Amino acid sequence: MIYYLTRFVQWLAGRVPRPVRLRVAGPITVLVYYAWAAKRQVTIANMARVMETTTRDPRARFLARLSWRNYGRYLSDFFYLPSASREEILGRMRDETPAPGSLAMIDEALARSKGAFLVSLHFGAWDVAAVYVASRYPMHILVESFGDPRMDQLVMG
Repeated sequence: MIYYLTRFVQWLAGRVPRPVRLRVAGPITVLVYYAWAAKRQVTIANMARVMETTTRDPRARFLARLSWRNYGRYLSDFFYLPSASREEILGRMRDETPAPGSLAMIDEALARSKGAFLVSLHFGAWDVAAVYVASRYPMHILVESFGDPRMDQLVMG
């Protein structure tokens, strides 16, 4: 079922303009946040821990809800990726790393002729960042499998 739902959402994301996707996706994931009590409590606990406060702190609850809203916005772009050309993705990106920039740092690491490991937390649009890096360098990515080979193929190509 998840596979077919993912296929449908990818199809839909490819046909809905980005401003509409972003406007709709955030509120949808906030509804999921309220409906999925166990994940909501975990998210609140994580925010409280980061803020060094309790789970009753309204700021931790606010940030938890906000993180789910932002995750929905991220997902709307993630589901759109199969419909986007590489040029379209790259055209929306910019390197905001302080000088000399992230690609220059990769060049410096590769200049030693020993290869390089780029390590990323599962934070933000790391998958889109991989498109950016792969536009200039060959790369291999280690990821966790979904358990359903169709999902692996769908998401990882």
